[in-house]
Amino acid sequence: MLVITINIDYFNKLLAASNPAEVATQLFWSGGWILFLWVFLWGLFKIWVDGRQGQYASGMQKVLLALDIPKLNEQSPKAVESIFATLHGSFSSFDRIEKYWICKIQASYSFEIVSVDGYVQFYVRTWVKFRDLVEAAVYAQYPDAEITEVEDYTTNAPKEFPAPGYDMVGSELRLNNKGA
Repeated sequence: MLVITINIDYFNKLLAASNPAEVATQLFWSGGWILFLWVFLWGLFKIWVDGRQGQYASGMQKVLLALDIPKLNEQSPKAVESIFATLHGSFSSFDRIEKYWICKIQASYSFEIVSVDGYVQFYVRTWVKFRDLVEAAVYAQYPDAEITEVEDYTTNAPKEFPAPGYDMVGSELRLNNKGA
């Protein structure tokens, strides 16, 4: 059985000191270093896990798929919601070994709308192992869709802007009425 005794007189004298640096030093050497050490080690562990997750993610092959949906389709926005619901099937829960030692991460998808030379196209960036899932989800809702693997359109873009020969426009959408 662990018994902790607290000397109230010691803390009263310590808190009565007018120098905050002296109070902090006394608290540190009176056992506060344990808390400091625990926070420091926890931070190192988080940095280690983040690095391992980066290694895990870099080992996953990625693919960029171009989606050509026919303009004259009769699907409602519910079809796209069904695609996202299907892709949610790739979500998996990890045990502690997978999460903190193997450092697995959840599958990721990036849905992009891009205009290249005036041609607007939908892109999906995902891991190669989930390509079949993405294609099945899209074809289930849009049977006439065309899905092709394309090269990354960002490889030819300059690294810094403004750059000669590139006209870019960016925008941000925000709701005006929060109740709607």
